[in-house]
Amino acid sequence: MCGCVCGWVWVCVWVWTCCQSAESELKQLELDQIELEELRQQLASYFCEDVVTFRLDDCISMINTFTQQFIRAVDVRQSSSPTVQYSLSTGRCLVSSLSVVTSDLVSRAAISLSPIDRLRLDG
Repeated sequence: MCGCVCGWVWVCVWVWTCCQSAESELKQLELDQIELEELRQQLASYFCEDVVTFRLDDCISMINTFTQQFIRAVDVRQSSSPTVQYSLSTGRCLVSSLSVVTSDLVSRAAISLSPIDRLRLDG
C-alpha cells in the first residue's frame, strides 16, 4: 500500500513541477509578445506605414525578396563583366565577355555597324 501512495505522490510532484515550468514559460512568452508588438509598431513608424495594418511577415518577405534579387543582380553583373586578354600572335588586347547576353548584344552592335566602322574597329 505504501508503494502505491509514494508513486502517486511522485506523479503529483512531477505534474506540479511541469505546470510551474509551463507557467513560467508562458509568462516569458507573453513578455516576448509585448516586446515584439512594440518593435512592430516602431518598424511601422520607421517605414512610415500605418501601424494598424503593418504586418511583420509581409515586411520580412519583401526584404527577403529584395535581398535575393539584389544578390542575383550582382551575380549577373559579375558574370557579364568583360575580361581583357592580350593576344601574343596579334599583339592586341582582346575584350571578351563571359556572358552570352553580353556577347549577343556585342554581336548585334557589330552587325549594325557600317563596313567602314568595322574596319576601324578591326584595324
